[in-house]
Amino acid sequence: MNLRTLFVSAGLFAIVCGGVYSQPQPLPLATPENPIPARPPIIPPPSPPVPVVPAPPKEKSVEELLDELERIQTQKAELAKKELELKATIRKRVEKQLERLNKLGIDPKADPDRVGRIWLKGNDEKDEKKILDTLGLFPGQILQYPKLEEARKRLEKAGFAGVMLEITADSTDSPFKDIMVTIPSRR
Repeated sequence: MNLRTLFVSAGLFAIVCGGVYSQPQPLPLATPENPIPARPPIIPPPSPPVPVVPAPPKEKSVEELLDELERIQTQKAELAKKELELKATIRKRVEKQLERLNKLGIDPKADPDRVGRIWLKGNDEKDEKKILDTLGLFPGQILQYPKLEEARKRLEKAGFAGVMLEITADSTDSPFKDIMVTIPSRR
């Protein structure tokens, strides 16, 4: 072990063990020219804040309690009256709506029409997947009649000119409606 390593090890040992202590220096004596500086005053730590306890609520008199009860009963009666008015208005509007549906021959309790089978007529087999994807209709979904025209336009944009979409007549009164997609042959 060389000398340098020994000094470094001793220095590290001294630092780890608390450092090297030097000889205490004597305190200077006070003279008129050099007075001893005064120590700063010791300030005690602040005491924890004292929680403020709210004053207990003033007890209400019997008259005040009766007035509050009457006010609440009045509000309750007004709300009950409002509730009855709203129910009557809703009932009238629902009845009008049912009358309109009955005049149109629509049974409001009937199941909505749904897409049944989709038949492709006049197309090449290789275009079948493209046609079905572009059509955007799937068996079982609720049939929205305006969507049929949108589907026809999408098919024409996809290159199937002259396409026709028809709902085929079904002998039963089933909510499932079959759709016939007729595509003229390409030349």
